[in-house]
Amino acid sequence: MKSVVITGANGFLGSNLVGHFIELGVKVKAIVRQNSDRELLKNLSCDICVFNGSIESLSSVINENSVVIHTASYYVAEHKSSDLTALVESNILFGLQLLEAMKISGAKHIINIGTSWQSYEDVDRRPVNLYAATKQAFEDLLSYYSDAENFRAISLRLFDTYGENDSRMKLLKLLITIGIKGKSLDMSPGEQVIDLVHIDDVCTAVSQAYFLVDSQNGLSSYNVSSGKRLSLKELVNLVEIKTGLTLDINWGEKEYRKREVITPCESKPLLNWKPIHNIEDGIIKIFNKLTNDQ
Repeated sequence: MKSVVITGANGFLGSNLVGHFIELGVKVKAIVRQNSDRELLKNLSCDICVFNGSIESLSSVINENSVVIHTASYYVAEHKSSDLTALVESNILFGLQLLEAMKISGAKHIINIGTSWQSYEDVDRRPVNLYAATKQAFEDLLSYYSDAENFRAISLRLFDTYGENDSRMKLLKLLITIGIKGKSLDMSPGEQVIDLVHIDDVCTAVSQAYFLVDSQNGLSSYNVSSGKRLSLKELVNLVEIKTGLTLDINWGEKEYRKREVITPCESKPLLNWKPIHNIEDGIIKIFNKLTNDQ
């Protein structure tokens, strides 16, 4: 089994992937930036490698037997001018340095983590926002290296992820938290359709791609979907049913964002992969953790 090199390893997705591949018996190298928080990696048996801004710091930890899993990114739903440097440096420049380091090291296999927002209104290569545009730009660079350098690549475009151990205040956690605390929440009219994928299902999709990537010719892209989609209003209703909470939602108090995704793009599933976690169980697990932590 080839070793894996995981970028963004100190994030929610990256750290879960580190633990997932360790459980599979794969040797893991975790790439983190200088001065980054490594709390999520402290109990995981992996080699921590520091990116200092140079291609050399990447090529020194990658070799011809590595499969690179690229999760690192800078996310912002609606950008400000002050976000431009971080978007370009994190989502384009760092990825390009990574690809060049692979070329230098003789590595040929990479799994990229993209976003379903690269397909606005179900049109491929039509990004929803600037974040998705930078993710698409990197995927175009990856396509070039796949063609010119014979890289074997899979890009997994994710919908929204969740998990009971996620420290981020994502949608499900936010809804359950305001219900527990008895607070109200201003929201949009709530017609947008949500596709929430449990982190464990995302990890199994990535490991499935790990076993498939050697058989790829060039770059292939797939969407990682839960298979069950709910409108925001339906999700709120489901949270109330599963937790017994009453959520005080002020529907329509917020306008939709510019280019709001009302209906997610259609799924192009990864071969031989299916999600096994359902949203109902996920809601209960998050509710139990939040109430136990109080």
